[in-house]
Amino acid sequence: MKKLLPLLFCAFFSTPFFAQTGTGIVLLTGPTHTFTPTTVDSASSFDFQLVNTVAIEQTVLFGGLNAPFALADNTPQVVAASDTLDLSISFTPSSIGAFSDTLNVVGTIFGDAMLVVSGDGIQVQLTWVSDTLQFATTAIGQTDTVALSLSSVGDGTAVISDLQFSNSIFTVDSAASQFNIAQGTTDILTFVFAPINAGEFSETVTLSTNDPNNSQIVITLLSTGISEVSGEVCDFVWTADNSPYTLVGDIVVPEGCTLTVEAGVQVVGNNYNIEVFGEFVSDGTAGSPVTISLGEFISHSSSENVVLNYTDLTETNEFEFTDADYRLIRDQNFYSQDSLAYYLDYLEDYSYLYDNENATSHIGKYVENFSDSDCQGWYSNNTSWSCPNVNSENCSGSSYYRVIDNCSSSYWGYINTHTPVFNLNFGESPTNVSFIMDTYNHNWGHSDGYIDYWIQYSLDGGGWVDLEANNSPGYLQNANKSFDLTNLTPENTIQFRFRGYFRYYGSISIDNFVFTTSFYPGEDIPFSEAFGTNLFSTGGI
Repeated sequence: MKKLLPLLFCAFFSTPFFAQTGTGIVLLTGPTHTFTPTTVDSASSFDFQLVNTVAIEQTVLFGGLNAPFALADNTPQVVAASDTLDLSISFTPSSIGAFSDTLNVVGTIFGDAMLVVSGDGIQVQLTWVSDTLQFATTAIGQTDTVALSLSSVGDGTAVISDLQFSNSIFTVDSAASQFNIAQGTTDILTFVFAPINAGEFSETVTLSTNDPNNSQIVITLLSTGISEVSGEVCDFVWTADNSPYTLVGDIVVPEGCTLTVEAGVQVVGNNYNIEVFGEFVSDGTAGSPVTISLGEFISHSSSENVVLNYTDLTETNEFEFTDADYRLIRDQNFYSQDSLAYYLDYLEDYSYLYDNENATSHIGKYVENFSDSDCQGWYSNNTSWSCPNVNSENCSGSSYYRVIDNCSSSYWGYINTHTPVFNLNFGESPTNVSFIMDTYNHNWGHSDGYIDYWIQYSLDGGGWVDLEANNSPGYLQNANKSFDLTNLTPENTIQFRFRGYFRYYGSISIDNFVFTTSFYPGEDIPFSEAFGTNLFSTGGI
């Protein structure tokens, strides 16, 4: 025994410190362990290690545990000196309730340990309102939703871990669903029906749950899809199998979306309209044409985005012009340029926004790329510099203006570049402006700490208003800028200013400037072509 005590002393102080319990026989865990709540008749386990810290082999004996706790192997185990033994305790409750017990471990030579274990036996139980969900009759391209109500009436949180649909026309709206239902609460799963074909459907969704008595819940989904369509349609195909398609409201194809009509399809419009902002492809063939009868087919897209192959399109809301002088309508028109008088005659007296080398190439559009090295109404100036020296000002390839302060590199000053003043016609309003802008400090480069900038406009000669100010970073490096101006309502004129604030030495350059108004028809139409063919006049009717 005298020889054994020094060995024990060394063993104790050479063991690394971590959570453990016991002396001589040491369990590498805290003195207690609590199992996660465990469903009745299922099992949870806890794995840990035992260390024989005595410097001699000994047999370890186990006892004390009773159901619902059990040691994986409770037979005596021989453990070598300073060796470890893997242990595992299982918790298998057979009823609901709280349980605890103590594992006793004894070494036949020296040492013992105790581990108190506890756990709750739970019984998740789900109830639901119905085994069948009935969706409303839904048109192809539209959706309908139905909610399934589920309640957790047992002990513990009910979990819906997976859903399997028998048909992909049904989905779950995850954002409007709750998959973990706390004890004593009720939540919903929201299902979506999105038919792609006409007909009646009887499908299922299978819910996987942690309710031991209802591990899989099968819900029947009943629905009917019809070829009655209306509203927005995006990236959809109208098939011959589901023809005819009956419009029960106007159809809109949004920008970025496509509606494809297969060969042989018949569209019955009932005087409703199809309006296209994206793409419309009617893909009829000589042997199987597409037949479309509707109120109006209205396209806002370019011609390449509207394809009518072997398509018989009849508009039932066509307008028949009577013999009248439509200029009288124009002169007394109180509506916008979308009105009839505008398109018949109004642009005949159109004046250029500003007369430069590109003016005759556009209606409702001003373009300046400085390719002719002529500033043509553009001008620049500087303010607040102590000793300004304008050492470069030109319009060769871009509008360029550069200033240096000859007094001190610590001084700051403004550089301002102005567009011409654009004169708007009666009823004409701004829609968009775009350009490339660069602000550069010739001493510190494109550096946020030495440059600020502003992009501004002035209406009817009034004060300057910011479109953008000192966006992070505080400089622009050949930045492509574009601004929507449709909320602006000048009466006569609009002008733009590009402003920079520089320390010591700076420059501003502007290129590829494009300004459009509400008179711009969406494509470049030269004046000679437009008025040469009476495109906008009553003489062309």
